[in-house]
Amino acid sequence: MNVINGVRSLAMFWIIYGHLMSFLTIPLSNYLTIDDSVFAAWRFLPIKAAFYSVDIFFFIGGFLLAYVLLKNKVKSLLKYPLAILNRYFRIVPVYFVTIMIFYGLSKQVRNDAFFGYNNTAVNRCNKFYESLLFKDNLIDYSEICMSWTWYLQNDMQLFVYCILLLAVYGKTRIGGLIAISISIATGFRYILNKT
Repeated sequence: MNVINGVRSLAMFWIIYGHLMSFLTIPLSNYLTIDDSVFAAWRFLPIKAAFYSVDIFFFIGGFLLAYVLLKNKVKSLLKYPLAILNRYFRIVPVYFVTIMIFYGLSKQVRNDAFFGYNNTAVNRCNKFYESLLFKDNLIDYSEICMSWTWYLQNDMQLFVYCILLLAVYGKTRIGGLIAISISIATGFRYILNKT
């Protein structure tokens, strides 16, 4: 399991590096020219690919969830909804306080030097309670309160989906393998339709 800590550390550095490089280019007047000419070179591929390095955390989370549940051989179906509720009630209080602090500060600070973001942030967070249902990434991106919390939304949805797959797999292995195969095929189909 020490390998997972190493991979997680490297992925975190990669994410920070990618965000740093992208935010450094935002204030430049010739950003699009730089993006087309400089970042098109192969040696800048790690910078462009840093946005996808977050997927490493999704993989690690799914791997550890499957490892723990399959290692402990959870037989009771009641354990699965309890795991979802446990995770929900661990995340929501801190998430709620964060939204309230951001919402309160955004109302106080109307003009921001960084794109005037706070004016729109106040309007986006008027329905903050919808964010607590972890469905923000399923709606229009321009309506998301605190758009940088997309990771929490996706992580919670993937957690629930993995729990459901593992519950089916724990009940009947053939049914679980079929459900996992259909999920993988659907994922590939989605990716192929996007490109």
